[in-house]
Amino acid sequence: MSAASLSRHPGYRSLFAPKALTLGLIMPLETYPDAPAPTMRGHMAAAVAADAAGLSALWMRDVPFYDPGYGDAGQVFEPLTYLAAIASVTTSIALGTAGIVLPLREPKLLAKQVATVDQLSAGRMMLGLSSGDRPSEYPLFGIDFATRGE
Repeated sequence: MSAASLSRHPGYRSLFAPKALTLGLIMPLETYPDAPAPTMRGHMAAAVAADAAGLSALWMRDVPFYDPGYGDAGQVFEPLTYLAAIASVTTSIALGTAGIVLPLREPKLLAKQVATVDQLSAGRMMLGLSSGDRPSEYPLFGIDFATRGE
């Protein structure tokens, strides 16, 4: 993709404004020390408020399973489904994945899912990819952590 074509993409324009610092948030913005997982209570309202405040992006992490060795409960919600819901209540804020764990996804289906969110959001979808950092998740998918990037 050329720089000229990227400059027409609404998500790209939101994140890479010329001569400007942009600010985004990673969702969900909630702690849950006394519960097994976060809820979605108030998340859509928070997304609308971030959009109205002029923030550049909302990001979702891709953490397939909770690993107590990492000291966080990760992101229990499926990020692309969550971003599709956020797209339905926002108008200008970019929507991105803060590292879809590519070795744990089927690439053609992932491409279709991302294209769907991009269409639902009128071009605001930004795809971030990663190779993953939690070895305990890979055996659950029948994948060897050591060779995940090959």
